[in-house]
Amino acid sequence: MKSKSLWGIVILIFLSVSLPVSSDGGDIKVTIKEWEVPTPNSRPHDPAVDPEGSLWYTGQLVNVLGRLDPRTGKIREYPLMVPDSGPHGLVSDKEGNIWFTANYKGYIGKLNPSSGVVTE
Repeated sequence: MKSKSLWGIVILIFLSVSLPVSSDGGDIKVTIKEWEVPTPNSRPHDPAVDPEGSLWYTGQLVNVLGRLDPRTGKIREYPLMVPDSGPHGLVSDKEGNIWFTANYKGYIGKLNPSSGVVTE
């Protein structure tokens, strides 16, 4: 029970540091928008933003990387060639490549979004 309380405190501290502060002391308006991923039960997680503002995620249970264009709402999924890779964490480099870990198969991969080519 104690660990849950501490985790809640860490989250609140992070949010209070991350949110912009209104210079006039007024209310801050926050908009939350949700998108449904194309593949149900894919276990989407580990979001990361690329240099163009697209949001990337891993679909760990269905072996894909996904890209959401928040301006259009369009989602594209990129299947991984190694079966059951279990993609987990990801990050974008300055060229726009998406680097990811494949936890189930123990490799690091790179996706070139322009060509769709994945290198293990």
